[in-house]
Amino acid sequence: MHPPIQRDAFVELCEAGVPLSYLECAGASHTATTYWALGELLDYLEDRVNGEPVVGACELAAAVRCSGTD
Repeated sequence: MHPPIQRDAFVELCEAGVPLSYLECAGASHTATTYWALGELLDYLEDRVNGEPVVGACELAAAVRCSGTD
């Protein structure tokens, strides 16, 4: 993952009307990102399956410590 490219793509897609959520794991390498964010990803998917709306759609947030961070 290259955060500047990801952020730009996020903004472009949101401007096109796609309701996205942004999560950046602080300090994660390209290969660690999905592993570190697995808990958040599963929570996100569970909320969508249960019909919950996307909270904070299109808010570009700062990097955070993800639940699976070493």
